[in-house]
Amino acid sequence: MANILIVEDDKAQRENLKTMIQEMGQALCVLEAQNAHEAFEISTANRIDLFYLDVHLPDVSGLELARKIREVPYYNFTWIIFITSHIKYMLEAFKEIHCYDYILKPIEKDAMQNITMKLLTNNKPDIEEKTERKHIFIEISGVMVKIFVDEIVFVEVYRKTCVLHTIKGKYEVKNLSLKKILSTTPKGSLVQSHKSYAINIGLIQEINKKLSCWEIIFKNYEEKALIGDKYKDNVMNICKQYIIRR
Repeated sequence: MANILIVEDDKAQRENLKTMIQEMGQALCVLEAQNAHEAFEISTANRIDLFYLDVHLPDVSGLELARKIREVPYYNFTWIIFITSHIKYMLEAFKEIHCYDYILKPIEKDAMQNITMKLLTNNKPDIEEKTERKHIFIEISGVMVKIFVDEIVFVEVYRKTCVLHTIKGKYEVKNLSLKKILSTTPKGSLVQSHKSYAINIGLIQEINKKLSCWEIIFKNYEEKALIGDKYKDNVMNICKQYIIRR
């Protein structure tokens, strides 16, 4: 099932576009957001296959939202379609943000349905097909296990045991250091937050600062990681890159 996110502050227009997509009779999940802040939260909690972004949003512009979306590695080449009444904005969008088309208001149902079907049939742009999904191999009881880096929630090391917490489960490896994990995974994919933890910034739900050692709560994952004093500034500086200002 493909996930489509509609970002439009006008409720009537948002509902109209949603209805057009649902009438296509395909296995499509339509998500909605009324501003950029809400849209970015939804796009980090879900894997979006196609974005429809209104250029004019109440908090920041759709163009600024698209730039933030592009900073997330998974969305480097995801389809982005702009909704606009003014074609003048589209030159900037094509050059800087690599959007793939736009729809002018008032939206024509046939045009919108045709482009949706075309893009989802082709899945992602050709350039992404040439980009291998990052992964590592770990050996457990003589078996080599392939783990995709974007599925790692956090890594925890204690008593010479390394635990990889992933969205598909936990893997324990003896005599594997945190330093070795960080040197093996692609640069920036995991960030050290504590002498015993390295975290996936993109999967953070909340950071609890009420305790001396901050706690990290992740999306759809019960266990927590920690942020030690030595690493607080670095983690927060990285997190700020993903903030959508209201």
